[in-house]
Amino acid sequence: MLEWLLLYFLLGGIAFAIEHKTTGGTHAQDREFYAVSACLFVIFALPGFIYHVELKPRLVRRRGNLA
Repeated sequence: MLEWLLLYFLLGGIAFAIEHKTTGGTHAQDREFYAVSACLFVIFALPGFIYHVELKPRLVRRRGNLA
C-alpha cells in the first residue's frame, strides 16, 4: 500500500509538472478528481500487482519443478 501511495504521488507530481510546463499554469481540482484518479490508479495497477505477488512466484516454482 505504501508503494502504491508513493507512486501515486510521484506520478501526480510528474503530471503536475508537465501540465505547468505545457500550459504555463495548472487547473484547480476538487476532491472528486483526486478520488477518481486514485481509484483509477489502483485499478490500472492491480494486474501488475497480481502478476508480481501471485503469478510470478508460481511460475518460478513451476519452472524449478520442471527442470
